[in-house]
Amino acid sequence: MIILLWIILGFLFFLIGLLIYIVIVPFTIYANTYEDRYYFLFPGLFRILVFRNEGGYAVRMRLFFISFRMNAEQQIWRFEKLVKRGARGDKINKKKRKNRFNMKKKFRAIYLFMLGILGTFKVKHFEATFDTGDYTLNALLVPVFSAINGEKHGISINFNDEFGLIAKINNRIFNFLRPGLMFYIRYKKSRIL
Repeated sequence: MIILLWIILGFLFFLIGLLIYIVIVPFTIYANTYEDRYYFLFPGLFRILVFRNEGGYAVRMRLFFISFRMNAEQQIWRFEKLVKRGARGDKINKKKRKNRFNMKKKFRAIYLFMLGILGTFKVKHFEATFDTGDYTLNALLVPVFSAINGEKHGISINFNDEFGLIAKINNRIFNFLRPGLMFYIRYKKSRIL
């Protein structure tokens, strides 16, 4: 009986530790259009990597220590097939629920929530290069972007009709709690009013 209790307590401590780890450890979003590599990384837990290979785009995923690979275009085709199959089904008549609060207040709360979430992201590295297609505008923008460039970020103009982006962005799930809590409070106030 005591051994079973220790096993249950150990499992509970593991789950609590894993939850604290998920909330505190930063995740990374990376995009590189020069090499067609994009990934979402949660250190130690999972990673999703999307890259270009000979047959189109491929996806590699790792969950803990287990790796998965798939061809992205085949998965998109399967998803579209499922959506078409679902569209042919019978439509269910749903009762129209009376809107209890003002839609303007709802959209305002969602807008403020999204602004709060966007404000929590930290840009670690950002490089962009583009061409406007107009040589005189390009020439006017070169000194402007040269003046605002820094060590961790840079925007440049080229005259070769090329576009490229390298971005590395970090955030923590803990940072989502404050905007989420504020959204919940505004939502509840708008339902009461």
